[in-house]
Amino acid sequence: MPQNRFYIENNLEQDALVQLEGKEHHHLKNVMRAAIGEEVELVNGKGVLATAEIKSIDKNFTELEILTSLEKPSAKKISLAIALTKMPKLELAIEKCTELGAYEFLLFDSVNSEKKGLSNNQRERLEMITISSLKQCGRLYLPKISYFGNLQSLLAHIESKLLVCDFDDKTKPISSFTQLENATILIGPEKGFHNTEKEEYKKHKPEMASIHQNILRAETAAIAATAYLNLI
Repeated sequence: MPQNRFYIENNLEQDALVQLEGKEHHHLKNVMRAAIGEEVELVNGKGVLATAEIKSIDKNFTELEILTSLEKPSAKKISLAIALTKMPKLELAIEKCTELGAYEFLLFDSVNSEKKGLSNNQRERLEMITISSLKQCGRLYLPKISYFGNLQSLLAHIESKLLVCDFDDKTKPISSFTQLENATILIGPEKGFHNTEKEEYKKHKPEMASIHQNILRAETAAIAATAYLNLI
């Protein structure tokens, strides 16, 4: 884990002055106990890694000067669409799939979801998990989290190739799709998709993908599928 890496939403242009605020400022000042003149790394979740020198540390913010800035293109855009589960399971899936390279998270209410709806506090909690995982694993792209009230509205949003992880006579091993660079994995609830949802996703002519010979929990399926499709 990069010990001196911090997240900031700025563009991170070389020679620019930026201010680190909120929890990241608190972590730099009170946890890492950084000092003026030290160099740290900054990421903005948009593919940019910068080094910066601490110019001043105030009560509410840290001012830094960008010394170097390097942008790295995203190799793959593998999105994860997953039916809402109870929060501990969802948090685990979000954390691990961020580490494994998920491009974005598309959360939705399924007919058979064991949890319905996503509050603002819960969404903020998930966003903080993605930021923490981003810094921990060293990646440079922060996955966006979107929420949809049902599968139909989610499917209307998807433009990439759709892989549905569900039992079907046309199912192929997910290892067959590892060369895809732009795709969306659709994971249903643990009780399975409702028949009306199956009819809905079939309209989009998806590829049916099996993850494992065993029946996996929703969060396990999400982690395993993301890992498979982000293999280098």
